[in-house]
Amino acid sequence: MAIAELIKIPTVQAFLMDGSVMTVFEAILEKFALPKERAIELLDLTDAVLDGQLQLQDVPAMLVQAFGVEEERATRMACDVVGYRLLPLEQYVPNI
Repeated sequence: MAIAELIKIPTVQAFLMDGSVMTVFEAILEKFALPKERAIELLDLTDAVLDGQLQLQDVPAMLVQAFGVEEERATRMACDVVGYRLLPLEQYVPNI
C-alpha cells in the first residue's frame, strides 16, 4: 500500500507525519556512529519501502551502499529503523 493511500487513514497519517521520527533516526545514526545529518536518508529509505520501490529485505543492502557500513552493522541498523518506522504500521493496517 503506497504512502498516498496510507495517509488517508487518520491514525496512520498522524504516525507517519509525527516529527519525532527525525529525532529517533538521528539517535539511530548516533548509535551506529554515523552523521546525524543523514537522518532524512533513513526516512527516504522507509518511504521507498512503503511505496513499493524497495523490498523490506533489501533495506540492509541499501544501508551498506548508502552508508558504507559492513553487512552485520547494516542489518542491526535496519532492524532499528524498520522496527521504529514500519513495524508499528501493522497496528493500524493489519497484514501490511
